[in-house]
Amino acid sequence: MPEIREEDLVLFFVPSWGRRYLLHIRERPSFSTHKGIFSLKEALGRPFGVALRSDRGEVGYVLRPTLEDLLMLLPRRTQIMYPKDIGLTLLRLGVGRGMRVLEVGTGNGNFTLALSYFVGPEGWVVSLERRRDHLRHARENLLRALKILGNIGLLQVEETTWPFPDGPLFDAAFVDIPEPWKVLPEVLRVCSPGGPVGCICPTYNQLERTGVEMEALGMVDIEALEVLYRKVLPREGKTRPHQVMVGHTAFLIFGRSTVASREGER
Repeated sequence: MPEIREEDLVLFFVPSWGRRYLLHIRERPSFSTHKGIFSLKEALGRPFGVALRSDRGEVGYVLRPTLEDLLMLLPRRTQIMYPKDIGLTLLRLGVGRGMRVLEVGTGNGNFTLALSYFVGPEGWVVSLERRRDHLRHARENLLRALKILGNIGLLQVEETTWPFPDGPLFDAAFVDIPEPWKVLPEVLRVCSPGGPVGCICPTYNQLERTGVEMEALGMVDIEALEVLYRKVLPREGKTRPHQVMVGHTAFLIFGRSTVASREGER
């Protein structure tokens, strides 16, 4: 049974107000809240799931964070991809162990983290970002979650100047920038023929232009969709949907490259 260590990133959960916090015990040996002060260092050497009591008698639990916890709770400076969109994207891109995946638009690094998790140590994720400050922030988040970058390569590039030779370097690709259609020719140039490519588009206008460009480039199996997510409150005799739901976050569009699209034939 794993024991909690000082260097572990833990999820601290207080049931009475439903809040979750990502904490390093080394950085926060005690955690002060409006419900009192919790001595997190008391959890060291004990198993995950241990209960701690604050100086005001409130109970909190030290838990092992899941991938979803990391995706939602790591610090953010830009809009993030939500787990509901990430899960479907990973399936539609066929992401699995040993794959080589290209990401265009690192942002906060949360989708980069998910890709790293699913390609495993045998795989490789290359994430391109135009803004140096975003790349720095993403690196901090990834190191906080993973300790080492391992199978992740982070590169600062301009949208039209990529450091890749011609050739099928990647098995799949995902684009998360405001104008995905501008980089699709470069994405297809370095992806294996038949490989899946996805884009995320917050608005209808972005989605429409991206879809038109995918078709013009000769991509096939193009499909656009939206994922809705609603929680349910399971309570005896009065189970019902939650009053608040995560509705629209963004549209997703997927397609597959072909020999013609990769060679720029229209």
